Order: sequence, then structure tokens, then C-alpha cells
Amino acid sequence: NNCTQCPAGKFAALNSSSICSTCDVGSYSLQEATVCIICTAGKYSINNTCISCAAGTYSSSSGSTLCVSWIGGSYSLLESTVCTNCSAGKYSENNTCVSCEAGKYSSVLSTSCMTCTPGSYSDVEASVCINCPAGKFGGNNVCSQCQAGNYSSMEGSSICSVCLPGWYSTLEATSCQECIAGKYSNSISCISCVAGKYSSFNASTSCTNCWAGSISTVGSSNCTNCPAGTYEVNNACVQCPAGNFSITAGNSFCLNCASGTYVASGSTSCSVCPAGKFSENNNCTQCPAGKFAALNSS
Repeated sequence: NNCTQCPAGKFAALNSSSICSTCDVGSYSLQEATVCIICTAGKYSINNTCISCAAGTYSSSSGSTLCVSWIGGSYSLLESTVCTNCSAGKYSENNTCVSCEAGKYSSVLSTSCMTCTPGSYSDVEASVCINCPAGKFGGNNVCSQCQAGNYSSMEGSSICSVCLPGWYSTLEATSCQECIAGKYSNSISCISCVAGKYSSFNASTSCTNCWAGSISTVGSSNCTNCPAGTYEVNNACVQCPAGNFSITAGNSFCLNCASGTYVASGSTSCSVCPAGKFSENNNCTQCPAGKFAALNSS
């Protein structure tokens, strides 16, 4: 009788063996084997053969009979013993880590990228989105300046707010400023009231014309009455001409003196010609011989 070789997949460890034993699962043997060889991690056994785990699968221990598929957010190469996590800023697709595009982000082990919220942005392969600073607003992954007349007071704004009437702001403002009395707002700046106009309150949107008989200078918060003896013409106080007068302040015209009286320019009242004189062309003239004039004669 002859000794027969153990076939592949079986072994005989001892001399004088009467049978060949079958290799355990996860191992293999060649012909005439005395031991079975365990498949290493990264491989699995089938039909007495160790086969490498395909990309996208892995086996973490020796003696495996199958390879496990990769988990979401990771990948594996050929004959892997573990899956490798996709890093933050990437996501897994078809056993590959793909970079997140600008305007998106991801954390570790992601299977997709998240879109940045309005008011924020990101570069390629970002793990977080960055808020647009105050004074700017975000849209389409771009931070843009707030225009004059608008503002954003907080970071991460998706819109700019319009300044209230009477307030103004410059480019990229984080707040609006109130225009003071004597000025008015056109939303992008404070403009001084011109001469002849005024604004008496803060946050004015326009200036008001001075009332008749008063004047103002540039940037005035109030108008000033022309004094008695004068009247207002084109935002200037002018003396009443001879023969005319104004009693009170704030006049836009002068009154004529009554018959039998006279007055110099810039006067607040008319004077009566004394007895023996009469008024003529705003002058008191002596009566000629043979004539007389009582008080208040003309």
C-alpha cells in the first residue's frame, strides 16, 4: 500500500495519519499540506483560496470568510483592513472622497455637503462656513458691501437694512447716523440747510423756509426776526427808508408815516412836525411869512 497525498484544502499534521482533515473556514492549503494557512486581514477565503478584498470593502481580521462593505463617509483601497474616513470638507461618493465645492461644507464621515446659509460663504473643501462681517451681506457665496443709505449691524446678514428717514450711512456701514438740527438727510449724507431755511429738529428730511420778516445763515436750526426799523428782503434785513417805519421785529415791509409827520431811515416810529412847520417830502419845513401851521400839519 502507498501513502496518498492530502488534496488541496486538507491537511495531515501527524505521521501515520489515516485521514486528511479539512482546513477551517478562513484558511487554505496546498496539496500534501501538514497545516492550513490562515488568510490574512484584507483578504477572505473562498474555495480554498485567499482573495483580496475589493476596493470599497475590507476585512479587519485574519481568517475572514467575507469582506465588509465600506460605511458611508469613508473609502477603502484594494486589500484594505480598515475603511478610511473622509476628512471634513469632503464627502464620500463611489468609494472616493470628493472635495466640497465653494459655498458648501461638511464634517468628518459625510456622504454629502451642506449648503452655507444666506449671509455666509465658504471656499472649496471647507469644514465650516464663514459669516459675512457686519457692514456686508451674503448671497450666492459672496459677501457684498452695504451701499450708502443702508447698513447691517450683525455678522451673517443676508440683507442690508435701509436707514430711517433723517438718518444716513456711508458705504459698508454697521449703523446709521442721525442728522443734527440745521441739517437734513438725503440717506447718504447730512446736508446743511441753505441760507433762508432751517431745520429745528434732529433727523430732519428737509429744511423749512424762514417765515416772512426773518433770516437765517447756512446750517441754521432757527430763523431770526429782522429788528424793528428794518424789514426782510431776500434773506437780508434792510433799514426802512426815510418816510417809512416798522414798530416791531419780524417785518417783511415798512409802514408809511402819517401826514404831518416825518422819520429818518431805520426808524421805529414817526415824529410830528412842530408848530409853525409842515411836512413835505419827509421833512419839516417852516411856514413862509403870512402862513401858519398847527401841530401835525401837512
